[in-house]
Amino acid sequence: MEKRLEMTVSLPGIRIIGGLLLLIFSSRLAFPLPFSPVPVTAQTFAVLFLGIFLGKELATETVLLYLLMGNAGLPFFAASGPFLMGPTAGYLLGFPFSAYLAGYFHEKGKLRDLPSRVLLLSLSSFPIYLGGLSWLSLFVGWKSALALGLFPFIPGDIIKILILSALMGL
Repeated sequence: MEKRLEMTVSLPGIRIIGGLLLLIFSSRLAFPLPFSPVPVTAQTFAVLFLGIFLGKELATETVLLYLLMGNAGLPFFAASGPFLMGPTAGYLLGFPFSAYLAGYFHEKGKLRDLPSRVLLLSLSSFPIYLGGLSWLSLFVGWKSALALGLFPFIPGDIIKILILSALMGL
């Protein structure tokens, strides 16, 4: 009798793999700003998307796995090197909290209409900025952190949140 090795992948496993691929791909959609150590990426969109479409727990686990794998040396981040060493570390550390918040608001039914989605997804982005600016300020000071790590990113994040909000309405 011949034994066969069967490999099964659970639906949550497939979702985690898909989430990891989305995060990796979104980090590659990076546009360096000549005046800032922080690149513009599609990762904030991906993090909020995962929170909504995977749910708060699975999205948070996926983002944490992404961070662990990237910090272990896999080339997952827009900036090179281990993420705990560079000026973008705080933004990355805010990702799981933002994914959780977006998922929480979605699961509680708070993202019903466009104004609610825009407001609550903006609020869900807050941990990314809080962590990012706090860490970046250690490298450049608070005034410069706002100029280099917040103000240039607001228009793009508004566009990302509007696109995600519109997609949710489809």
